[in-house]
Amino acid sequence: MSSLEEWILRNARERFGEVDVHKMLGVWCVVRTNLEFWRTRRNPSVTYTPVEFEPRARLRDTVRYGPIGKPPRKIVGFDVRGPDRPSRFLWRGAGLMRPITSEWFLLGHDEEYVEWAATHFSKTPFTDAGMDVYARKPHISEGKSRRSSPE
Repeated sequence: MSSLEEWILRNARERFGEVDVHKMLGVWCVVRTNLEFWRTRRNPSVTYTPVEFEPRARLRDTVRYGPIGKPPRKIVGFDVRGPDRPSRFLWRGAGLMRPITSEWFLLGHDEEYVEWAATHFSKTPFTDAGMDVYARKPHISEGKSRRSSPE
């Protein structure tokens, strides 16, 4: 287990404070995960684009990935910040995925959201619960994740 993964497990999701949704916007590459779903897919990424910021942040959430040996695919949904904790988001699929919901938490991130972020998400009909580590680039160095982790 890497030092970043150890840090994530030591920090409860309820502990994490305010989330700057503006800094979360843009493309995040999934660089580490325990989700079985990604084992047969390549280059997963999540793109957050703004829909509205008040009264609660609402983001368009587009997951892109390439199934091995097949054309690229995407899953689109919308995230609404939970009313009780600023690090909690409620996801609902768009289109045919609209009946599917999940909640996810931002567990941690580097100070300016420029290197990495870690999320925990609940089980859906298609995936188990799990954790993802995002990076702005397709790879994250162990040294950067260690320096960015709060003590």
